[in-house]
Amino acid sequence: MTTTFRKIRIVIFLAAIVGIGLFLTWMLGAKTALRQKITVVTEFSESVNGLVAGSPVRYHGVVVGRIRHIAIQETRAGDRVRIFMDLDAASLGCENAQQARQMILNKLKPDEHGRVLAASQVFASMATGQKAILFEPTSEIDVPANQVILDNGKYVAVPSHKSMMTQATDLAVHLMEQLKDVDVRQIGVNLQQALAKADRLLGDPRLDQTLGNASAAS
Repeated sequence: MTTTFRKIRIVIFLAAIVGIGLFLTWMLGAKTALRQKITVVTEFSESVNGLVAGSPVRYHGVVVGRIRHIAIQETRAGDRVRIFMDLDAASLGCENAQQARQMILNKLKPDEHGRVLAASQVFASMATGQKAILFEPTSEIDVPANQVILDNGKYVAVPSHKSMMTQATDLAVHLMEQLKDVDVRQIGVNLQQALAKADRLLGDPRLDQTLGNASAAS
Protein backbone atom coordinates (compact mmCIF):
# COMPACT_ATOMS: atom_id res chain seq x y z
CA MET A 1 0.00 0.00 0.00
CA THR A 2 2.86 2.34 0.88
CA THR A 3 4.53 1.79 -2.50
CA THR A 4 1.27 2.41 -4.34
CA PHE A 5 0.65 5.62 -2.39
CA ARG A 6 4.17 6.81 -3.19
CA LYS A 7 3.62 6.20 -6.92
CA ILE A 8 0.38 8.16 -6.80
CA ARG A 9 2.14 11.09 -5.13
CA ILE A 10 4.87 11.03 -7.80
CA VAL A 11 2.28 11.00 -10.60
CA ILE A 12 0.40 13.90 -9.01
CA PHE A 13 3.65 15.84 -8.57
CA LEU A 14 4.68 15.34 -12.20
CA ALA A 15 1.20 16.25 -13.42
CA ALA A 16 1.36 19.45 -11.38
CA ILE A 17 4.73 20.39 -12.93
CA VAL A 18 3.41 19.76 -16.44
CA GLY A 19 0.28 21.76 -15.67
CA ILE A 20 2.26 24.71 -14.36
CA GLY A 21 4.49 24.59 -17.44
CA LEU A 22 1.50 24.60 -19.78
CA PHE A 23 -0.09 27.47 -17.84
CA LEU A 24 3.08 29.60 -18.02
CA THR A 25 3.38 28.88 -21.75
CA TRP A 26 -0.23 29.92 -22.27
CA MET A 27 0.30 33.11 -20.25
CA LEU A 28 3.37 34.00 -22.30
CA GLY A 29 1.49 33.42 -25.55
CA ALA A 30 -1.46 35.46 -24.33
CA LYS A 31 0.83 38.31 -23.30
CA THR A 32 2.48 38.28 -26.73
CA ALA A 33 -0.90 38.24 -28.45
CA LEU A 34 -2.07 41.19 -26.37
CA ARG A 35 0.93 43.36 -27.28
CA GLN A 36 -0.23 46.59 -28.84
CA LYS A 37 0.51 46.67 -32.59
CA ILE A 38 -0.20 48.91 -35.55
CA THR A 39 -0.16 48.01 -39.22
CA VAL A 40 1.88 50.16 -41.59
CA VAL A 41 1.79 49.87 -45.38
CA THR A 42 4.28 50.98 -48.00
CA GLU A 43 4.86 50.32 -51.72
CA PHE A 44 8.07 49.83 -53.70
CA SER A 45 8.53 50.39 -57.41
CA GLU A 46 11.73 48.31 -57.31
CA SER A 47 12.26 44.59 -56.78
CA VAL A 48 11.82 43.31 -53.23
CA ASN A 49 13.74 40.09 -53.77
CA GLY A 50 15.04 39.02 -50.36
CA LEU A 51 11.99 40.25 -48.42
CA VAL A 52 9.48 37.68 -47.14
CA ALA A 53 6.72 37.50 -44.56
CA GLY A 54 8.46 37.63 -41.19
CA SER A 55 11.37 39.78 -42.37
CA PRO A 56 12.35 42.36 -39.73
CA VAL A 57 11.44 46.04 -39.75
CA ARG A 58 14.09 48.27 -38.18
CA TYR A 59 14.09 51.81 -36.83
CA HIS A 60 17.29 53.33 -35.40
CA GLY A 61 18.82 49.85 -35.60
CA VAL A 62 16.08 48.31 -33.42
CA VAL A 63 13.72 45.61 -34.70
CA VAL A 64 10.31 47.23 -34.14
CA GLY A 65 8.16 44.86 -36.19
CA ARG A 66 7.84 42.23 -38.89
CA ILE A 67 6.49 42.02 -42.42
CA ARG A 68 3.03 40.44 -42.37
CA HIS A 69 2.13 40.23 -46.06
CA ILE A 70 3.56 41.09 -49.49
CA ALA A 71 1.46 41.51 -52.65
CA ILE A 72 1.60 43.02 -56.14
CA GLN A 73 -0.44 46.20 -56.53
CA GLU A 74 -1.49 47.51 -59.95
CA THR A 75 -1.33 51.30 -60.30
CA ARG A 76 -1.44 53.82 -63.11
CA ALA A 77 2.32 54.22 -62.75
CA GLY A 78 2.81 50.47 -63.22
CA ASP A 79 3.03 47.47 -60.93
CA ARG A 80 4.26 48.09 -57.41
CA VAL A 81 4.94 45.79 -54.48
CA ARG A 82 2.76 46.52 -51.45
CA ILE A 83 4.08 45.50 -48.05
CA PHE A 84 2.06 45.24 -44.84
CA MET A 85 4.08 45.52 -41.63
CA ASP A 86 3.03 44.98 -38.01
CA LEU A 87 4.89 47.32 -35.67
CA ASP A 88 5.08 46.78 -31.92
CA ALA A 89 4.09 49.85 -29.89
CA ALA A 90 6.38 48.97 -26.98
CA SER A 91 9.39 48.60 -29.29
CA LEU A 92 8.64 52.09 -30.63
CA GLY A 93 8.70 53.42 -27.07
CA CYS A 94 4.91 53.88 -26.92
CA GLU A 95 2.44 52.67 -24.30
CA ASN A 96 -0.26 51.62 -26.75
CA ALA A 97 -1.17 51.34 -30.41
CA GLN A 98 -2.82 54.76 -30.49
CA GLN A 99 0.37 56.48 -29.34
CA ALA A 100 2.42 54.47 -31.84
CA ARG A 101 0.09 55.44 -34.66
CA GLN A 102 0.31 59.12 -33.74
CA MET A 103 4.10 58.87 -33.50
CA ILE A 104 4.34 57.54 -37.07
CA LEU A 105 1.89 60.17 -38.36
CA ASN A 106 3.96 62.94 -36.72
CA LYS A 107 7.12 61.66 -38.40
CA LEU A 108 5.38 61.75 -41.79
CA LYS A 109 5.36 65.54 -41.51
CA PRO A 110 8.47 67.24 -42.98
CA ASP A 111 11.07 68.26 -40.42
CA GLU A 112 13.24 71.41 -40.59
CA HIS A 113 15.33 69.73 -43.32
CA GLY A 114 12.31 68.71 -45.39
CA ARG A 115 12.72 65.04 -44.49
CA VAL A 116 9.94 62.59 -43.68
CA LEU A 117 9.93 59.04 -42.37
CA ALA A 118 10.20 56.57 -45.25
CA ALA A 119 10.82 52.87 -45.80
CA SER A 120 13.73 51.41 -47.75
CA GLN A 121 15.31 48.01 -48.25
CA VAL A 122 18.59 47.00 -46.63
CA PHE A 123 20.46 43.71 -46.51
CA ALA A 124 20.00 41.83 -43.25
CA SER A 125 22.54 39.26 -44.45
CA MET A 126 24.83 39.73 -47.45
CA ALA A 127 25.66 36.01 -47.38
CA THR A 128 22.06 34.82 -47.78
CA GLY A 129 20.64 37.85 -49.60
CA GLN A 130 17.95 38.29 -46.95
CA LYS A 131 16.68 41.83 -46.54
CA ALA A 132 14.97 43.98 -43.92
CA ILE A 133 12.84 47.10 -44.04
CA LEU A 134 14.54 50.20 -42.67
CA PHE A 135 12.61 53.26 -41.49
CA GLU A 136 14.63 56.47 -41.70
CA PRO A 137 14.07 60.17 -42.43
CA THR A 138 14.81 61.22 -46.01
CA SER A 139 13.90 63.86 -48.58
CA GLU A 140 14.39 61.48 -51.52
CA ILE A 141 10.95 59.92 -51.92
CA ASP A 142 10.18 57.37 -54.62
CA VAL A 143 6.55 56.45 -53.82
CA PRO A 144 4.78 59.16 -51.75
CA ALA A 145 2.43 58.10 -48.96
CA ASN A 146 -0.57 59.70 -50.66
CA GLN A 147 -0.11 57.33 -53.62
CA VAL A 148 -0.61 54.28 -51.40
CA ILE A 149 -4.37 53.81 -51.82
CA LEU A 150 -5.92 51.94 -48.88
CA ASP A 151 -9.40 50.50 -48.46
CA ASN A 152 -9.87 51.87 -44.96
CA GLY A 153 -8.23 54.09 -42.40
CA LYS A 154 -6.94 51.44 -40.01
CA TYR A 155 -3.58 51.28 -41.81
CA VAL A 156 -0.92 53.99 -41.85
CA ALA A 157 0.61 54.64 -45.29
CA VAL A 158 4.35 55.34 -45.27
CA PRO A 159 6.33 56.57 -48.30
CA SER A 160 9.27 54.63 -49.67
CA HIS A 161 12.57 55.56 -51.20
CA LYS A 162 14.95 53.52 -53.32
CA SER A 163 17.71 51.48 -51.75
CA MET A 164 21.35 52.51 -52.17
CA MET A 165 21.88 49.58 -54.55
CA THR A 166 19.02 50.74 -56.79
CA GLN A 167 20.25 54.34 -56.67
CA ALA A 168 23.74 53.18 -57.72
CA THR A 169 22.25 51.15 -60.57
CA ASP A 170 20.15 54.11 -61.73
CA LEU A 171 23.26 56.32 -61.68
CA ALA A 172 25.23 53.79 -63.75
CA VAL A 173 22.40 53.61 -66.31
CA HIS A 174 22.28 57.43 -66.45
CA LEU A 175 26.04 57.62 -67.06
CA MET A 176 25.79 55.02 -69.82
CA GLU A 177 23.04 57.07 -71.45
CA GLN A 178 25.27 60.15 -71.31
CA LEU A 179 28.23 58.26 -72.79
CA LYS A 180 26.13 57.18 -75.78
CA ASP A 181 26.42 60.74 -77.15
CA VAL A 182 30.19 60.89 -76.68
CA ASP A 183 32.38 60.32 -79.77
CA VAL A 184 34.72 57.72 -78.31
CA ARG A 185 36.64 57.41 -81.60
CA GLN A 186 37.47 61.13 -81.58
CA ILE A 187 38.63 60.86 -77.97
CA GLY A 188 41.00 58.07 -79.02
CA VAL A 189 42.35 60.14 -81.94
CA ASN A 190 42.96 63.14 -79.67
CA LEU A 191 44.71 60.92 -77.13
CA GLN A 192 46.98 59.43 -79.78
CA GLN A 193 47.87 62.90 -81.03
CA ALA A 194 48.69 64.06 -77.52
CA LEU A 195 50.89 61.03 -76.90
CA ALA A 196 52.69 61.61 -80.21
CA LYS A 197 53.40 65.24 -79.27
CA ALA A 198 54.70 64.13 -75.88
CA ASP A 199 56.96 61.56 -77.56
CA ARG A 200 58.41 64.15 -79.93
CA LEU A 201 58.98 66.54 -77.05
CA LEU A 202 60.86 63.93 -75.05
CA GLY A 203 63.05 63.16 -78.06
CA ASP A 204 63.86 66.81 -78.80
CA PRO A 205 67.56 67.59 -77.97
CA ARG A 206 66.54 71.10 -76.98
CA LEU A 207 64.74 69.60 -73.99
CA ASP A 208 67.99 68.05 -72.75
CA GLN A 209 69.76 71.39 -73.22
CA THR A 210 67.04 73.25 -71.33
CA LEU A 211 67.14 70.77 -68.48
CA GLY A 212 70.94 71.00 -68.39
CA ASN A 213 70.87 74.79 -68.21
CA ALA A 214 68.26 74.65 -65.43
CA SER A 215 70.42 72.21 -63.49
CA ALA A 216 73.54 74.36 -63.89
CA ALA A 217 71.65 77.48 -62.79
CA SER A 218 70.47 75.76 -59.62
